[in-house]
Amino acid sequence: MIDNEYIKEITIDLDYEYIVKLVKQKQFETLEGRASHHRNVLDDDYMTSIHEKFPCLSQTYNIYTMTSGIGFPIHIDAKRKCTLNIPISGTEYSETIFYNCIGVPNLEFDPKRIYNEVKSEVEETFRFTLLRPVLFNTTVPHKVELQEGYERVILSWSFNPEYDFEMAKEIFKNS
Repeated sequence: MIDNEYIKEITIDLDYEYIVKLVKQKQFETLEGRASHHRNVLDDDYMTSIHEKFPCLSQTYNIYTMTSGIGFPIHIDAKRKCTLNIPISGTEYSETIFYNCIGVPNLEFDPKRIYNEVKSEVEETFRFTLLRPVLFNTTVPHKVELQEGYERVILSWSFNPEYDFEMAKEIFKNS
């Protein structure tokens, strides 16, 4: 299992069948006054039970649907340092790529997507395919590439802002 400065693959006792069904049900719903990818944990008893077990996780989780031809540029997430990412569908047709900035980073905030797009020169440092739940270091520049003709869906659950990637790894060290 991968455990490095970018991700930590974990084994966590979850009802994946339920989570997949929930995400598919809520995939295209929106909450008034919230970003289109945000969902409220307290709207679902099972998600609430996970949050009670891991109060380090936010009361909001994200559903990201990526279709071929529409991706995200290299970016650094804003307002979060670490996530628990759970594959839902199509992830086997994608790669997540991490980068180091060359020189001083030039960042441009995108308020709709809540990330800082990296506009400076970068070099690739690591890539992987999301096939199992991972802790994800969102403070490192990254992007996702998806093969043509596929859709990729994930659940991405932020840790509360006071938790960074190393703290999350410590919480899940026995996973």
